[in-house]
Amino acid sequence: MTNSSDEHAAELAIIDGSTFRHAFEGFVLKDPEVAKRITSASDLRRDFPSTLRAIAKWVEAGRWPLELNAEAYARALCAPRHRAGKRVNGRSQYTSALPDEFRLAFEAVFRRYNQLVNHLRAGRITAVGNATTGSPIEEIDRIYWESNELRIHVMESQLVERRNGQWHPKIEAIRLWLSTDARDSDDRNPQLMQDTKSKGGRNPTYAWDEAFQRLVIILGNEGHPETGAELARMYLRAIEELGGLIPDEEQAQARLRHFHPMLWSHVKKN
Repeated sequence: MTNSSDEHAAELAIIDGSTFRHAFEGFVLKDPEVAKRITSASDLRRDFPSTLRAIAKWVEAGRWPLELNAEAYARALCAPRHRAGKRVNGRSQYTSALPDEFRLAFEAVFRRYNQLVNHLRAGRITAVGNATTGSPIEEIDRIYWESNELRIHVMESQLVERRNGQWHPKIEAIRLWLSTDARDSDDRNPQLMQDTKSKGGRNPTYAWDEAFQRLVIILGNEGHPETGAELARMYLRAIEELGGLIPDEEQAQARLRHFHPMLWSHVKKN
């Protein structure tokens, strides 16, 4: 029987290595239930705001609180609105309330978004980013995801804060990774991997995924190397820092080539 940890890992794998914007698109908007609700609303009325950019603007010009009351926000979006400058017989005029299909789509998106943030709070997803452009990339403390003062700018992949009446980036270029807590514990336990090898058990496994998260930070701080061989050696350095078994350079290159082709091709082209 599949346990909850395995289910989380399978569900979150789609966003591993994504910017927050792409994680929002993949995890939230492409969720089957959410996609079904959006399609129903769009089929009912073509003016339903269904694109990523339009959906991001549903909430405070794209700056989303880190926890949303899905029902309350959906009701507010669907409520009749005052038509400025429109009066009939001295009475203000209002738009009609939006249909239930809209409300259900709004609620589905907001609930799924809350799930994404809850995964960050629980540590199932690790987020990295930099405080200012050009500053070192660092892991974002989970306490930030509990804040009532911060917002997430969906399209810009930023945590923003309000200062002097204006919104300013606090952490930029946010990227999400499936945390080690959500992966197979056997494959990331250096002692277990060493014991397995010494007992002649299954083929040795390596801390590929945790090391790749470290590699991203190294690349952010040191820049991209000129060759694939150099990139592989940086990857091996990250693995070595974690302890446990260390693959050879050829294995590291193969891993990068097959599991991280965009990064590999970028380095190879330079």
